[in-house]
Amino acid sequence: MRYAGQLSPEEFWARDAELEQQIRATSAVLPCFGVVGWSGLQMIGDWQWENDRLVTVGLAHGAPEGTSPRLHVMTTVRDPRDVVVSLRPVSGAATRDESGAARQRRELETDPDDSVTIDVDGAGVHLDLWHTGDQGLWWAAGDHEGHGLVLEAGLVPVDNVSLHLVHDLEPYLDGRRTYLRELRGGI
Repeated sequence: MRYAGQLSPEEFWARDAELEQQIRATSAVLPCFGVVGWSGLQMIGDWQWENDRLVTVGLAHGAPEGTSPRLHVMTTVRDPRDVVVSLRPVSGAATRDESGAARQRRELETDPDDSVTIDVDGAGVHLDLWHTGDQGLWWAAGDHEGHGLVLEAGLVPVDNVSLHLVHDLEPYLDGRRTYLRELRGGI
C-alpha cells in the first residue's frame, strides 16, 4: 500500500532486494575498490546504468552526510574528470541565466589544484586532485587499468588513502541495509 506517493515498508524492501540482485549480477563488470583499514560504515555507493549498461560502480566509506570522515570510491567507463565536474559544488547561488550558467560551468571545469599518487593494491596510481577551501573536501580522478577512478572525500587526509580490490560486496550491501534501516527509523 502506498501513502502519499511513498512506498510501504514491504514495497521499499522488495525494491531494495531487486536492486541488490541487480548489483550482484553486474558486480564483475567494473572493478570495485575499498579503503584499506577503514573501520567505520561501508556500503554500496553509486551504481549507475545507462541504457542497461553499467557505467559507474561505487563503494562508500562513512555516512554521506554529517561531519564525520567519508570517502566514496568510484570506478567508471566515463571520463573521470567529467565525473568530478558533476560532483563538485558550485560556489555562489544557482543561476538560470546563460552567462551565469557558463561561469559556473567554467568554475567547475577548472584545472586540478595538484596531483597525488594513491596506492591501489600495491601500485601507485597518479590522480589529479581538487580541493575546496577549508571544508576538508577533495576529489581525485585519473585512469587505472582501463577505467576511470574517482574519489570524493570529506575529512579524510588524501595522504592516508590506500585502496584494495573488493571481491565480496556482501559486507557493503549489509552496510547499506543497516544505514537505510537507521534512516527509515528501523523499518
